[in-house]
Amino acid sequence: MELRPWQPANETIFIQLLSEESINTALQVTGNLHTLFTHYLATPSVAIRVDNTIVGGILLDEDIDSQRLETTHVISYFLHPDWRHQGIMTVALLALLQTYHQTTITAEVDGNNAASIALLKRLAFTEVTQFTNIFGQTIRLFTKEIV
Repeated sequence: MELRPWQPANETIFIQLLSEESINTALQVTGNLHTLFTHYLATPSVAIRVDNTIVGGILLDEDIDSQRLETTHVISYFLHPDWRHQGIMTVALLALLQTYHQTTITAEVDGNNAASIALLKRLAFTEVTQFTNIFGQTIRLFTKEIV
């Protein structure tokens, strides 16, 4: 398993993955996927490759915590259903987390995604709140302080 920055040539697989029903349902992707892909090309987001095949990704955005006056990194992640429950996302997130220092990582997770919630807990993320998004979906918010 390896992490590589998304490249322009990866747009088709990115769109195919985000169009997969279980991924789209969890991430609640709306709007133009080309525009979304273009956005993530300009961020430190990464594609997850196994045997030279892109099987998922970790998307990163920055957000300003106005109460603490610091930048936090917001992650979303996805994996094609055929590649789930093999430890791939655990290894991918561990590798990504090792590249960050002195920051806060925030993850928003579908409240019904038990596997993803368990993964974040195993990686020492702390649940801070939950809310209902505009689609009526329960979202659980987790954070991890990186020192």
